[in-house]
Amino acid sequence: MKKYTYKTAIIEVFVILLALVFLYPIFLVFINAFKSGNEIVMNMTALPTKLHFENFAAAWEKMNFGRAFLNTLFITVASVAGIIVLSSAAAYKMERNNNIVSKCFSGLLVFSMVIPSQVLMIPLVQVARQFGLINNLWGMVFIYWGGNMAMSIFLYSGFVKTVPIELEEAAIIDGAGPFKTFFSIVLPLLKPITSTIAIMSTMSVFNDFMIPRLILTRDHVVTIQVAMQKFYDSYQTDWSGVMAGLTLTMLPMLIFFLIMQRNLMDSMVTGAVKG
Repeated sequence: MKKYTYKTAIIEVFVILLALVFLYPIFLVFINAFKSGNEIVMNMTALPTKLHFENFAAAWEKMNFGRAFLNTLFITVASVAGIIVLSSAAAYKMERNNNIVSKCFSGLLVFSMVIPSQVLMIPLVQVARQFGLINNLWGMVFIYWGGNMAMSIFLYSGFVKTVPIELEEAAIIDGAGPFKTFFSIVLPLLKPITSTIAIMSTMSVFNDFMIPRLILTRDHVVTIQVAMQKFYDSYQTDWSGVMAGLTLTMLPMLIFFLIMQRNLMDSMVTGAVKG
């Protein structure tokens, strides 16, 4: 058994303090969600003198939270599913057909990752308008497929190299076609990196504000991140509504992360061992 030393204790204390620093903003949002607007303005760090549960009902109604959440959920699920299937298949094909075309395509993908996303905003809106993707939930899904595919293919490529090609050859001898070989043999072996990409993509798509703000302008298609803007106007801000809305918005991702954190840790460990 490894001896517990003072160095270990110092590291643990440092990690705990660092975790508290990151959790403090979430704590502030949570306690202020139960305050009135005046209490928040007077002292944001104080505990509420009275719990205002009506803030959540008002925020839910003002944001049309149910509809906005369903829009966000649809975009997130469809985007992440497409990213996983398309990028894993593309990475598999590129690695197994290691020719000049695949190498050029791989280089273009790496190059695309260094382009700042802000540079692409105006061209993105123009292209989306030309193809009828404005105020279209499927349009948002297509945009996220394109925006997240490069990094996902790059990550999958490293793991595809570790899959023994003899397994595929054995499946082909048994009569399996290309699609069955990929989905029955290769993709299950990519589970560690698939979990990582699923978590990263889900948090990225679900929490995104900029692209939905530019593409989705009608109330019936907005996501919950865009719906938060209803608490702000030119003259005043409904701070109690903002905090209640932020709490409602954070809850789905907190629950998702708590459910998936074990898979994330397992995939990180597996990736480290493979590396």
